Amino acid sequence: MLTIKQEKFVLKYFECGNATEAYKHAYDASKMTDKSINESSSKLLNNTKVTSRLQELRDSAQQRTEVTVDKLVQELAKIAFLDVSNYLDISDSRIIIKDLIGIDKSVIASASEVFDKEGMRVGVELKFHDKLGAIEKLMKHLGAYTQKVEISGEFSLKDFVKEFHLKNKKEK
Repeated sequence: MLTIKQEKFVLKYFECGNATEAYKHAYDASKMTDKSINESSSKLLNNTKVTSRLQELRDSAQQRTEVTVDKLVQELAKIAFLDVSNYLDISDSRIIIKDLIGIDKSVIASASEVFDKEGMRVGVELKFHDKLGAIEKLMKHLGAYTQKVEISGEFSLKDFVKEFHLKNKKEK
């Protein structure tokens, strides 16, 4: 069972996804340093009761919305692998719509009619969702994309080993 403050933290974290913000919302952090807040919020996220409650909320949201990772990946794949040449003929600085009947409407970000100065309809403007963004998200999900993180500051190997041993002693 969570304390009232832990539950408040979990609900805010579930809403915003930011542990620091959730901690400040649930606890009196007015006299704490940013480092202390980060450490305390990190400890909460490693608390088994807190992680269990977060998982309950995620499972509940997934059941309510019927959104699964597989469905999201399928939607991203539709955007990533859309070949507009199946629907548009692009030649001589003109774009001619071949056939939009078979297109999955979920890959279209927006559609609008284009009018000339006299108000006559002269065409249609289609905007598709971000193909490169979808590919990047798929690559991250599939683990094919690594993000380089740069850490700066002073931290010696001696300090690292000391911290490592202290942490292992606490876990045992």
